[in-house]
Amino acid sequence: MTSSSIRLGKFLGIEVGLNYSLLLIAALVTFQISSLVLPNEAPGYSEVFYWAIGMATAVVFFLSILWHEFAHALMARFFKVRVRRIVLFFMGGVAEIEDEPRTPAQEFWIALVGPLSSLFLGVVFIILYLPLGHHDIYGEVFFWLGEINIVLAVFNMIPAFPLDGGRVFRAIFWFFSRNYLRATRLASYLSQGIAYLAILSGLLSMFTGRVLMGSGLWGILLGWFLLGAAKSHLQTAQVRESLRGIPLGRLVRQGQPLNPDWPLAYAIDRMAIGGSATSSPVIRDGHTIGYLSLDVLRRIPRIGWGGVRVENVMTPINTVRSVDAYQDLYDTLRNEDLQREPYLLITANQQPIGLLSQRELIAFAEQQARGI
Repeated sequence: MTSSSIRLGKFLGIEVGLNYSLLLIAALVTFQISSLVLPNEAPGYSEVFYWAIGMATAVVFFLSILWHEFAHALMARFFKVRVRRIVLFFMGGVAEIEDEPRTPAQEFWIALVGPLSSLFLGVVFIILYLPLGHHDIYGEVFFWLGEINIVLAVFNMIPAFPLDGGRVFRAIFWFFSRNYLRATRLASYLSQGIAYLAILSGLLSMFTGRVLMGSGLWGILLGWFLLGAAKSHLQTAQVRESLRGIPLGRLVRQGQPLNPDWPLAYAIDRMAIGGSATSSPVIRDGHTIGYLSLDVLRRIPRIGWGGVRVENVMTPINTVRSVDAYQDLYDTLRNEDLQREPYLLITANQQPIGLLSQRELIAFAEQQARGI
């Protein structure tokens, strides 16, 4: 989603992006307000004025969505949960939280505060509408904004992922079961049930005219979206549980110490004799100055190994991001800063114990996931 987004900058230290799909929704909102709502409910103004008010209303509407997402983000910050960014898209918006809530209470309040903020905003707009009433152009705008924010609050409380209601219900299940994965599984099954109901409703609406939930194509698309999200949340929770609690130090394989002046061919032979480690420390005067990774074999033809010294192709230790050996594997893979690093230097008591490549981390994670 972020790859197809426009970066709007930062607010309160949180990056804000706008997905291109939102431009279509902005155009539809502007058209609805300027061509359908205002001319019928508040006649007597010029077409240009209607369009100007329509565009301004669309802007306020998306600021309302931003308000909703910032409520999530600020509540997450209150619980010391890091927020990566906020992205507005066709379904509304999403606050991308880098860390997972650590307790059911944290997830409950982080999820619930969004709909509550939209409900509050809806009530404010309705209060602004009351002294103006219908057929006043500004009153109509306030009424529409109040109504759409209340609808947004109610819609988001549907107990289905990725909506806030799905997270609220998972938090409740988590609280009573004391098991995150079991709670996610129950919430996912509930979400899938609602998704199938939406799809069925859409099909019935198209072929029989009977409506259970939504209507026509919209019901089918909504159900398909919710179904994919429900399955994705369950899969993510399963991966989280399979990787949670695995320290990076457990993945490190101690390689044979190498001399920086050795020819590469000799060093590779020593590494092969030493076992299955994919990297080995390069030692000079009793200090580790770098690591030689087997990834170097992809860059240097076999015929050239004899003329290359270890020091020429090693990864200097001062160029590698260091991570504590007790850091959680799941948290490491979710950290965008660490994802950009081709290698991570694993340290224990501030002393290097090994080098891990992104390829090794991902391969281990995939192996663990297959064992779920």
